[in-house]
Amino acid sequence: MPIDSIPDAEERVNTDYCDVLMSLMPMAPEMTLRFAMAVPVLDSAVGLVVEDHRRRAFRTWDAIRALGPVRIASSDSLASRRFLDQTLPGAQPVLFEDNDDLNALLSADPLIFDALLMPAEEGAAWTIRYPRFNLVTPSPILIVPFAYAVQQGDDALLNFLNAWLLNVRGNGTVDALYRYWMLGQVQQTKPPRWSVVRDVLGWVD
Repeated sequence: MPIDSIPDAEERVNTDYCDVLMSLMPMAPEMTLRFAMAVPVLDSAVGLVVEDHRRRAFRTWDAIRALGPVRIASSDSLASRRFLDQTLPGAQPVLFEDNDDLNALLSADPLIFDALLMPAEEGAAWTIRYPRFNLVTPSPILIVPFAYAVQQGDDALLNFLNAWLLNVRGNGTVDALYRYWMLGQVQQTKPPRWSVVRDVLGWVD
């Protein structure tokens, strides 16, 4: 079932449009007011995507606050707005809803933001597409858990999803997928090619 944006997802997951939102959402207390959340799938550092020549100005949260009313682009979500209010209260939010908005922000000239707030792994991917930018993880590094959202009141589905997630995390599936999709470690996740020396003669492991 398609969704158009994070705000759209936040509205739809608890209105019988879908049972589970299979797009990772940051686990913030405010999020649980709208839907239930499964156990975390991964923990991600908070990242900022900035122009390459400005990356040193964003190395620490204190340095960013000292810059004054910086313009921080972020998704229009409860968790993002809460983070900005608490961590960078003097920032001017520049909110976007979907990837079309995000592409427009990153390709604009001149830019209408100073830094783009997003999980570090996601930010690193955008810097590949837009090489004028660099990813910064300001110090001290802040870690946020990310999880799937579930329709409120569906305890049976939530229990099943939690049990499944705990199992795939325990058996290494989540780590393998993370290495493949996030780190690009293809060879570590692909099985070796069939070999006469190994598979028939057994001369090597």
